[in-house]
Amino acid sequence: MGKKMPTYVVFNMSMGNNHHTPVATGDDLDELLVQYHGKAYQVMAVKPVFEREEW
Repeated sequence: MGKKMPTYVVFNMSMGNNHHTPVATGDDLDELLVQYHGKAYQVMAVKPVFEREEW
């Protein structure tokens, strides 16, 4: 099998214009929120394509 997909990805909203830079991934939301807090970072949940909502 391949690599396990992380549950959360942290983006640095201050870097890049339209394409923000991912700075961390992980499965523990509380740990990511403690380490990356403030307006400069956004934590987003990762979903596989087959589980996504229709746009």
